Amino acid sequence: MKVTKVLNHNLQQTLNEVKRLSADYFLDMTPYRDYNIYQIFDFIAKDIVYKKDPAGIELVMRPAITIKRGYGDCDDKTVVFLAWLKLKKIPRGFSIVSDSANKSYHHIFPFTYDKNTDKIIDLDATYAKNQIAVSKYWSKRFNTFCRI
Repeated sequence: MKVTKVLNHNLQQTLNEVKRLSADYFLDMTPYRDYNIYQIFDFIAKDIVYKKDPAGIELVMRPAITIKRGYGDCDDKTVVFLAWLKLKKIPRGFSIVSDSANKSYHHIFPFTYDKNTDKIIDLDATYAKNQIAVSKYWSKRFNTFCRI
């Protein structure tokens, strides 16, 4: 099982691991292939409890580990969702955000892209109260699209 543990990490390392783990281990999501987007969103938001990484350590887990443990932080939940989107061949990407223009990026969540409306649909399942396509205002946001 794959857990990437980095001391003194930087943002780019974390983003690279999010992309790699979701692409390399998308078959971990095979048991959830029949879920629709609302079911997988609810599963990730409610059944995977948000838990911060230990202070000073960045953990990024493959989907099977996050699901087995039943917890993870925003990057772990993003890996799970991106892997499911890849399995379903749904356009996907992720956003890194900050609630202050003067603050570094501190949150990540996945999105899908509706080609018909030319709109990004946020899928921030970090907390159980979150909803599909409902995102708070972020002062700073950077989007990365993933290959299908």
